[in-house]
Amino acid sequence: ASLPTGVERVIVWTHHEEWGRTSNTGSLLPLGLDRTELLMKGLKEHDEIMDEVLSNADLTPVVLWPGKGPKDNATTTVSELRARLFVEGNNNHHRTDLGGNNESPPNNTNNNKGGGIVLISVEGTWNNARKMANKL
Repeated sequence: ASLPTGVERVIVWTHHEEWGRTSNTGSLLPLGLDRTELLMKGLKEHDEIMDEVLSNADLTPVVLWPGKGPKDNATTTVSELRARLFVEGNNNHHRTDLGGNNESPPNNTNNNKGGGIVLISVEGTWNNARKMANKL
């Protein structure tokens, strides 16, 4: 399947304990979604790719992370993100609110990025994924 307009690529950032597990459903994304790649946190080559993505001024990394719901001020919906990127020109590092979970979202940093969106899906147990997302 093709990615939506404005989305340059998708990265499934996987914790090393999840790599190769049959329960790792994120590993299926590259099989059916264009421009999608699996990266394992802790593998030097993959960490370098992630660092390049996060430091590239031509990309806007968006961490997909469940928020506390519609009233969570620390998150941004996809429609709000599109409006900011393509209408207002206010290009920031965001994570989207997928709702329905009371887990604390990771820290949100403002990196003043521009350009196409890179969706980053963090794959791991809640504990491991939260730690990984906090480092973004």
